[in-house]
Amino acid sequence: MLNTIILAYRTLEDINQTGINGILVTASDAVPILPALILGALFIIISFASYFSVQRRIGRGDLPASFVVAGFVTVVAGFIMSLIPNFLPANPLVNPLNYAILLEIIFVFWLFSSRE
Repeated sequence: MLNTIILAYRTLEDINQTGINGILVTASDAVPILPALILGALFIIISFASYFSVQRRIGRGDLPASFVVAGFVTVVAGFIMSLIPNFLPANPLVNPLNYAILLEIIFVFWLFSSRE
């Protein structure tokens, strides 16, 4: 006997939103780690771009300063993402914005402790 399992996935019609909000919420429902991946990719791209641009201009890069700048931009982007309803998880333990704020605080302390 062959049993088939049919899963019902949420679509854009179920969300009842139009535009980019509906697409982001649908994608976030399908892949719950999506907001964290977006913020992580944003952080990595900005931090390496900042580091290598300073290295090209001055001759030596400043990793703590690059991480602080990238962390700040990531936190701002996370706050903008939090304005989209149901995009970020409601549970504070898995909300990537909380981790971005915590990492930004750590990077600022690292920057201040690395300076003389």
